[in-house]
Amino acid sequence: MARPDRDGDATMRRLASASLVVLIAAAAAAGAATRSAVKPAQPAPSAPKKPAVERSFPSVSPDGSRIVYLSNETGDTDVYVMPAAGGKGVRLTRDDEEEDDPTWSADGQHLVFGDADREGSHLFSMAPDGSDRRQISTVPGRTPRLSPDGTRVAYSRGPWTQVAVYVAPLAGGATIQLTDGSGVAWNCEWSPDGHALAFTGRDARGNLQIFVVDADGKTPPRQLTHFASADGNAQVPAWSSDGRRIAFAASTGTHDSELWIADATTGEAHRAGARQHGHRDEVPRWFPDGKRLAFQSDRSGRMEIWVLDLVSGQARQLTR
Repeated sequence: MARPDRDGDATMRRLASASLVVLIAAAAAAGAATRSAVKPAQPAPSAPKKPAVERSFPSVSPDGSRIVYLSNETGDTDVYVMPAAGGKGVRLTRDDEEEDDPTWSADGQHLVFGDADREGSHLFSMAPDGSDRRQISTVPGRTPRLSPDGTRVAYSRGPWTQVAVYVAPLAGGATIQLTDGSGVAWNCEWSPDGHALAFTGRDARGNLQIFVVDADGKTPPRQLTHFASADGNAQVPAWSSDGRRIAFAASTGTHDSELWIADATTGEAHRAGARQHGHRDEVPRWFPDGKRLAFQSDRSGRMEIWVLDLVSGQARQLTR
């Protein structure tokens, strides 16, 4: 039998090894070339998220023909006005400030709104077409509210859980403290005759209720509503034009808030419109006829301006 050629076997093993090295090197080079030629996709820079569009805080003109409200549809929160029957709103302010809860003067000739900074709040007036804007007051607190006769301003001051309500004359003079500051006092609203203010406060059990206090500060606030916890937290009062009723929202959860109406003297309350579940109906504001309420609601998926007919109980969306 022939003896195996050890040298020849060794030569073949070296050739095979060399070929394998060459193949590995070639594959590595090809992979490197591929990686250098085709770079991994980089994620596109994400655009800054815009806040969800909201239209809120409606207020009806004294003649019932127009509604002023807030909208952030351009990115900034500005004041808009539209026909009370619905239609496209007209933007009235164009600045970086966050305007607060616009309302109408008693004669309907001016719009009044505030904005805040670290030093306090400023109260502004302007014509319903956005012209003749001027500052009418500065207060060392939040949410300034002009009295119906235009001579006084109410505002809140203090940390959010210990708020005192004050009234100051625009022409200068003594400031009157209406609440003791031991609890909350939010959403102050003047009565049509200017003799009282309604606000959101807490009762002895910690539930939010509507309170009323005389504007002269001579008597302590009186609790108007007496909702049990299951009925909801009463907030954001609004007087009817005759001063006999106060509309407000009662929230029973993050996504449940309904409109109610209370007798301004007795506090007897009833739900306004059909019961809603899973929606927020908030910030009611009266039409001068006392038969309708403008309000903000997320019934359509985002906060918009609606109107509720108190006779039929039907609600209609005004903004889109």
